[in-house]
Amino acid sequence: MAIFKTSDGFTHAGSAIAQSGCWSMLKGGLTVNASGPAKIYFQTRKRRMRIQVVGTQGNPLKNATISIEQNRLSFPFGCATNKNILTNQKYQEWFISRFSYIVFDNEMKWYSTKVTPGHEDYLVPDAMLKLMKQYNILVCGHIF
Repeated sequence: MAIFKTSDGFTHAGSAIAQSGCWSMLKGGLTVNASGPAKIYFQTRKRRMRIQVVGTQGNPLKNATISIEQNRLSFPFGCATNKNILTNQKYQEWFISRFSYIVFDNEMKWYSTKVTPGHEDYLVPDAMLKLMKQYNILVCGHIF
């Protein structure tokens, strides 16, 4: 998938579905109806990518500047953690820089949310969910 971001907003530029055993590519040229700087966002999985900047006649643009920055790990990789992530800033930074998925150890289980019979307390799991949402980390559940 490729998306342009200009001063006017986001524009979908194209997409392709990769199939096993064959080449897959975005083809036909990606254009955006804007002048000035633009960012293009790609989503890809462990594949080579070739980017060429061309003008309206299809000729390569001399002195075009391209910079590439991976701003998020795309391979789903996660870890389990507990409520200590809420109070340990160094651990938060370490966790957020490495993982895109999380499983709460016990914070969503009934014995953690119903410590007192007849009284449910979701303050801790709600705070953990809020923190993960802030960093776009997906939360998964488990039953054991």
